[in-house]
Amino acid sequence: MPSIKHNQNGWIYDPKGIDDICASLAIPMFGDAAPNLKGYGAGKTVLLYKSYDKAEVVMEDVNQGNIGSCTAAASAGLIDLTKVVEIANGERSEFKATTSIEHIYRIARLGTRMSGDGASVGRAVDQMSKMGTLARLKYDSVDLTKYSVELCRKWGDNKNYPKELDEIAKNYTIGTFSRVASYEQVRDSIAAGYAVIVGSQYGYSNVCDNKGFAKNTTSWSHAMYWSAIRSDVEGVLTQNSWSAWNTMKNREFDEPIGSFWIRPEDCDKMARNGDCWVIGNHNGYPIKINSEVVW
Repeated sequence: MPSIKHNQNGWIYDPKGIDDICASLAIPMFGDAAPNLKGYGAGKTVLLYKSYDKAEVVMEDVNQGNIGSCTAAASAGLIDLTKVVEIANGERSEFKATTSIEHIYRIARLGTRMSGDGASVGRAVDQMSKMGTLARLKYDSVDLTKYSVELCRKWGDNKNYPKELDEIAKNYTIGTFSRVASYEQVRDSIAAGYAVIVGSQYGYSNVCDNKGFAKNTTSWSHAMYWSAIRSDVEGVLTQNSWSAWNTMKNREFDEPIGSFWIRPEDCDKMARNGDCWVIGNHNGYPIKINSEVVW
């Protein structure tokens, strides 16, 4: 059985920050921003991560290491999945590189007085809308082609960051983003083609049952993202950032390394905790998937 050797305390609960972000948005709640999607995911199985296969892109096996960078890792995973869904849907022509975790970790912590590791999800998403993202490429001032815990820690403390990268990142801001407040909204968002990121104190067993479901058995301060829904046994696929940390013997849907299914009631509790978000297009949440899809 795998043992957990990763930081479980990288998500910072910041209710005031969440309220401030919501107050800055014209339509902060997903239910109000996408009323046409209400009920869209009912009875569907949609596996967004299968877009990697359709787009002929290899999904990165992420191991955040011994640093509380889970918020940034989940955010980067969400951005990458959004890109491959767009390729699979014919909206984007190419996938240049995965997204830098180190950069997101930095901007999510900028302007805060945090001691130790971590960041809130809302802060990361809000900053990506203002400051953008960086692709995992080699730049004149730094090589970002491989994830570095050391660099993540330095940049998270706002040390040794090449300021010229800010101008590059601003070309890659995210569009619409909204707070998601229930399992039903998570389900409907994924069914329409939009993965969801969440930070919570819910922790799960590293052993899954024969359907791939894990039980809520412990507490983490941790961020992950949801990338699929299923209707045979209703549930949501949760993608972690600890590489092969868990045991899923029966991968019925070819689930990615480190992922696990959770029950709707667990998803609902995590979403209602408050720090749960979806990223849309610059023009909102047009439906990207028009039928039940199992790629």
